[in-house]
Amino acid sequence: PGFNNDLFFLQSGLWTYSNGTATKVFDKDGIWYGYAVDYARQEVYLFDAKDYVSRGMAYRLNSSYTVVDSFETGVIPSKGIVF
Repeated sequence: PGFNNDLFFLQSGLWTYSNGTATKVFDKDGIWYGYAVDYARQEVYLFDAKDYVSRGMAYRLNSSYTVVDSFETGVIPSKGIVF
């Protein structure tokens, strides 16, 4: 198992699924509306829609699922990362 073999999904945070086991790897309050995975850099981008009215946030996580960067987005972010 490892980053490149994991399946990612959102359910009140970011989870991975590998070898029959689901593990919550990022648990922070937010309205997690989307994510993108950059397997080459082993990074995950999470998109927080906040309240669906104001500008959202994008968080960049490293392969240990620690936030290394964040930036403000438009309203209801869900996609838009180009690798």
